[in-house]
Amino acid sequence: MRQEILDTALRLMAQRGYTATSMRALAEACGCNVAILYRHFPSKEAILEAIVEQRRERVFQGRAPVRRGRDDEATLTRLLVALLDRDVEYEYIYRIMLGEGMRSNPAAVKARDELWRSTERAYRRWIVELFPQLTGSSRVGPLARTLRTLVQGTYGELVMVPPEARARALRRRSRELAGVLAPALVVDPRGSTRRAR
Repeated sequence: MRQEILDTALRLMAQRGYTATSMRALAEACGCNVAILYRHFPSKEAILEAIVEQRRERVFQGRAPVRRGRDDEATLTRLLVALLDRDVEYEYIYRIMLGEGMRSNPAAVKARDELWRSTERAYRRWIVELFPQLTGSSRVGPLARTLRTLVQGTYGELVMVPPEARARALRRRSRELAGVLAPALVVDPRGSTRRAR
């Protein structure tokens, strides 16, 4: 029942918004009464925290979603495709995190901020894993934040693309972004990361 509550809450909060999703509406959608919800979760905020934690563990705790390829730009393109080609669940989280209620409710803001921090930490690890020449470079943090910003912005773009055209659009956009970011991965012979011109 707990997982059903989380899955249903994720869907409802994405469709209606975090603030507009009441415990009563959630109980109705789960086919149970409100007391059952409170048996599993003390509040709506606790449900949101559990949704974020579960997705954070599943998506961001492991290794990079791709392996190092033949060259940096190809590897970066594949990474971007993997990060942008998410399922409906990720789209739901994206919609919740950017919704109106996420700016006003302290518990929701905390959950959103933790998700953003987790994303950046994962991207830092994955950048070093996939581009070992950047190990110890001061560029890793800025690259992780830039990647996070680009992925979130592009994902927002792709949500607007009709489903039948999304795969082609995300691959085209991933190639474009990788072409722009690849120069930041170059290390000069002395071992310092060269600035892109």
